[in-house]
Amino acid sequence: MAVKERILQRVLDGLASEGEKYEEPLDIRTLLKVNPAMGKFAEFPTDLEFLTAHGGGGLTWIGTYGPLSRFVEWAELGTAIMVRHGVPPMIVSRPMRGGHFGVLRFITIFDKKDPAEVAKVKAVNAELLAMCVEKGFVMYKTPAWAWKEIAPRLDPGMLDLISRVKKLMDPNRIMNPGRMGL
Repeated sequence: MAVKERILQRVLDGLASEGEKYEEPLDIRTLLKVNPAMGKFAEFPTDLEFLTAHGGGGLTWIGTYGPLSRFVEWAELGTAIMVRHGVPPMIVSRPMRGGHFGVLRFITIFDKKDPAEVAKVKAVNAELLAMCVEKGFVMYKTPAWAWKEIAPRLDPGMLDLISRVKKLMDPNRIMNPGRMGL
């Protein structure tokens, strides 16, 4: 960690010498004085109770991989979809592999006992999935319902390759049977 901090400081010093302005990181003790509720983020392991302990019990997301160069556009479009459906937008993102691509998730908490809310969340996720594919992002940990939407858009050669690899690695079809329509 100390090495990473030194490297970061060198980068920041270089940017400052080029005239860039930035604020120093906010010390967690200062943050807690301003907003004591943020104390949850200072504890390890962190429990994000607003996700895990809300009254409705439902938690879902559309998680995607994609190019960082399109993150802003995808985030804005996804947020607009959620807002249009009356779902408070919540996004988690992080760069990966040196910043060429990253993870962008649209998270929804809901009351899983309310059929109308469940239907709304399903509609939001379906629309997010369609936009994800359209914008060149790839859904990860793709559930069966999403695979049915994605598969027709894939190159037939890619589908054939996936099928052959699946048959090679799982000739008895015991690993995730029925997943990906294979």
